[in-house]
Amino acid sequence: MSGITVGILGIVALVILLFSGIRIGIAMGLVGFFGFMIMGDFSQALGMIRTSTYRTFQSHGLTVVPLF
Repeated sequence: MSGITVGILGIVALVILLFSGIRIGIAMGLVGFFGFMIMGDFSQALGMIRTSTYRTFQSHGLTVVPLF
C-alpha cells in the first residue's frame, strides 16, 4: 500500500476508535503502531516502541512533572 492510503486508513481508524470511547493517547498509539507495522514490518514497529519509550523516560524534562 502507498503511504497516502495508509495515512487515510489511519485517520479513519483513529476517528472510529475515538467515537467508540477509547482514550486519545491509546487510540493514537495503536493507529501509529499498526501504520508503522504496515509500512515496515513487526520487528521495526516493536523497535520503534522500545526506542521511543526509552527516550521518553530518559528525558530530564519529564522528571519535574511529579513535583507539580
